[in-house]
Amino acid sequence: KNGIDLWGISTGNEPLNAFVPFDRLNDMGWRPSTVSEWVADYAGPMLENSEFNGTKILLLDDQIFEIPLVPELVFRNAKAKHYISGTAVHWYYDRFFPSSLLDDTHNLSPDKFILMTEACTGYTPLDNPKVALGSWERGQEYILSIIEYMNHWGIGWVDWNLVLNKAGGPNWINNYVDAPIIVNPETDEFFKQPMYYALKHFSRFVERGSVRIDLNNDLSNVKSTAFVTPSNEVVVVLYNQ
Repeated sequence: KNGIDLWGISTGNEPLNAFVPFDRLNDMGWRPSTVSEWVADYAGPMLENSEFNGTKILLLDDQIFEIPLVPELVFRNAKAKHYISGTAVHWYYDRFFPSSLLDDTHNLSPDKFILMTEACTGYTPLDNPKVALGSWERGQEYILSIIEYMNHWGIGWVDWNLVLNKAGGPNWINNYVDAPIIVNPETDEFFKQPMYYALKHFSRFVERGSVRIDLNNDLSNVKSTAFVTPSNEVVVVLYNQ
């Protein structure tokens, strides 16, 4: 109706949280066996036989420590594997687990893509203030994460909240966090944060449809990733720490 095309859906946001006592996030718990059955016998055939048959199904939509185990278990069901296009991963535990888990997930099924589908800063209980205007450290977190995902088979990187208010909301359970753009409605102002410019830089130079290529970099303090764009240009993104 409003010209917004939905290209994909996930099997549910952070299903593991449903098994965490006293967790207030609204989640529906899935086990790999129930996910595979639902996709194979219901969601997959329904989408394939509908006018929305171009819609892609993304598995997991949860934390990095669940890969490659969850995809491996779900893909044992050949029908479910047929209908699933890729695996969605969130970044919240990335600092505790190696990026090699992304490589392992890619190697499990190279025809299935990996997409980082949720990230934000200011989300831990120790983050105070929740909104830190002008924080370059938080912008750096975005830059380094994007480079890391791109270098380990990620096809994209998605921020959770592009715009929030100065408190880091609104949020129905007071789960306040930071965002690339902060709006102050009382003064009719908005602030573009370093996180915004991190996203803008990659989006500006790495065109949709670009392909990542290898890049030899011997400098430990310079993080890098490289692409060939659809217009056959080579784009190198560097970050000097």
